[in-house]
Amino acid sequence: MKFKKIIASIVAGAAIFSFAGMASAADENIYGASAQWIFWKNNAAQYLTDQGCSNVQQASLDSKNGIARGQSCPGTPAGSYTYVRYSSKASYDGPCAMAGNITPGGASYPSPNPNCVSECSPNLDERKMVNEASCTWATPPAFGSCTTAPTTKCVPVTVGPSDIDVACFDGESHGMIYGPLGGTVGPDYTNIIDRDFKTDPITWGGAAPCKPFAVPFAYFVNNTVKEADGTTTISNISTHAARMIYTGNAYFWGDVPNGNGFFENNLPIQVCFRHAGSGTHATHVHTQVRPGAELIYETLSDALPTETAPGDPSGPNILFNDGSSDQMKCVNGGTRTVGGKTFRWSGKGAIGYADADQSLTSYPNSVKINLDNITPSFDTIANGAYNWWSLQHLYGVADGDVICNWLDTNAKNVVDMNPLYVPDCAMKYGRVNACSPLLDAKSITCEVGRCANGIDDDGDGLTDLADTSDCL
Repeated sequence: MKFKKIIASIVAGAAIFSFAGMASAADENIYGASAQWIFWKNNAAQYLTDQGCSNVQQASLDSKNGIARGQSCPGTPAGSYTYVRYSSKASYDGPCAMAGNITPGGASYPSPNPNCVSECSPNLDERKMVNEASCTWATPPAFGSCTTAPTTKCVPVTVGPSDIDVACFDGESHGMIYGPLGGTVGPDYTNIIDRDFKTDPITWGGAAPCKPFAVPFAYFVNNTVKEADGTTTISNISTHAARMIYTGNAYFWGDVPNGNGFFENNLPIQVCFRHAGSGTHATHVHTQVRPGAELIYETLSDALPTETAPGDPSGPNILFNDGSSDQMKCVNGGTRTVGGKTFRWSGKGAIGYADADQSLTSYPNSVKINLDNITPSFDTIANGAYNWWSLQHLYGVADGDVICNWLDTNAKNVVDMNPLYVPDCAMKYGRVNACSPLLDAKSITCEVGRCANGIDDDGDGLTDLADTSDCL
């Protein structure tokens, strides 16, 4: 069964119950990992359609929050709506929110865990997500918009996705919420985040989470980062070179080897990090940098940029960012106005990391680059050539729950929409343990049961062949 509270949503006088635990439908509020906004933006409407809902529509609030709705879903009153909300923040906050839904166990709160903070306190299981009343709706593939205040409301989180096992959140970070674009409160809007999982780790005592897909990550650079010729934007970085940057052993791009000498030598490096608690950050630390070697404190060589001092940084900076879109603005450059003050950032010389399927439509000054001359793709991830990935963990969703079954059996359609997501069944290699950079060959998968997913998982040229002789 699904380890969560049954949400007491009352629509037209009738209780609506969970997709995952019942045959009837309830709102699903998916909150946590930054990859979830992109993933469910592509898949939420199809999910509702496949549950038997009619008149499926969708809308978007911003680059972190979206919503889909279906009408007359099975087990609900005729004409009523069921909603799937999806919001991205950081991986740690999904299992944090699910803690309020699990008794006993769940994410461990020492009265409570100071890393697990809810805007909806004292309801620790709630987070602010899209308020459906704020939205105008569109039929897929179009999106309506959510603009009528209040655009968000507190709702119980029902699925807590994390890009990595909570045991891998073992670092700390100290810096701005929005990196070079400041904070949210205080006289100068430069308040910082202090997040420390070494002192206050999150533990999980609920059911083992569903782990349907491998989620890949990649480096992105501002297009001002050039090869030694000074004109060609770089297209590749080695693991060794990236480790130099992210451990503080390179301050200018000319310090960084690129296999053909060095990059352009006089450009200071702007090192964009996610804050601790990001699954992207934790995977980066464990698979690319090594725990204990990562930088944890933000440093600014310049005053924070404002309207009177916009621009190009004069020296290297270490910049922490809370969300994936904040990270991309650190790389790309951007502006942010709060309290009458405008922060401006050029992104010149910046490097950062994010989900490998990150769209660059909103980030035209950014370029995704290869790692060790390998492009992340379905094949390079599945075959172990591209090693920067982790298994998605859906906390509060166990194997056999409806969402998990849908992700397994609908894998081909999910991959068609998200080509860099690789079903766990198709991964030829697994990690030695959840936090290890080392890979271990897996047994060949029988393409039956949860692995009868429309994909040639075992690589024998046939799809969903119930050939048990192939199984090791």
